[in-house]
Amino acid sequence: MESIPLPNPKAMYSTALESEVPARNGALSNSMWVKRARHYIARMWRSLLMFYTCLYLTVPDDRLAALGGVARKFAEKRKSPYLSGLFKDSLLHDLLCIETHINYEDGLIYYDDEIYRDKPDERIQFASVEHCTCTPAGVDDFARVKSASLRITSQILPVALLLRPDLDRHQRPNYCVFFYDSDVTPRIWPDYDLSQDDPFQVLPGAAVYSLRILQHIKDKVDKSLISRALDTETGNLFERIGVLYLDPRTPQIDCLEPDARDAFGMVLENAVIRTVDLV
Repeated sequence: MESIPLPNPKAMYSTALESEVPARNGALSNSMWVKRARHYIARMWRSLLMFYTCLYLTVPDDRLAALGGVARKFAEKRKSPYLSGLFKDSLLHDLLCIETHINYEDGLIYYDDEIYRDKPDERIQFASVEHCTCTPAGVDDFARVKSASLRITSQILPVALLLRPDLDRHQRPNYCVFFYDSDVTPRIWPDYDLSQDDPFQVLPGAAVYSLRILQHIKDKVDKSLISRALDTETGNLFERIGVLYLDPRTPQIDCLEPDARDAFGMVLENAVIRTVDLV
């Protein structure tokens, strides 16, 4: 297999924040670049976030401090409030960020599909952010967080979590979701090992929920959050456990045939609109 070189994060960082373009007076301007490239800079933040979170550091606690420093620089350029890994001016896209997978033996790296260079009017947005809060644990807004919540209105579909018997090509568990009135089982991408024996455990058969976020019009790529409901009096508190991409260009993403993918898309279209809190 032909290897693909890993990206240079320092070059990515410099290109995103320090580039310059001619201003009206002909002089090179970084502020003009930041204004014109806001969508690109937001995508680059997600790429850097995914790249660093998957690395095996000698001191794992260094990861948060490093990301906090990078986030501070992005916040200075973007002039957008930082909310524990998310930026307020790109919340919905940041919510769909997934962890990269790096295999140093074959040089492969996978990003989420924000390689799209579509404009806001080239996608359909199904979700809206009603309210968001983030309280730091100390005086530093870019360090540890004491608490955070996000209120979102979206098409929400109750589904069941399933675990397929086979592992994927990287020897990871193959999780999918199942809607009760359909035999379609699209693959999902979990945020962590859902089988781990701790309070975050989500076992096969558990009721989870698909929160539909957006769709890229050109390629009909549909993106949803997969969340579990937490036990509260209101029943409206959710916690993200993964993402679901319906992607007709890359069948191995959702592991569906075209007809099955279209069928599940129709199920999402008929999902009930609800307002819930994410933590």
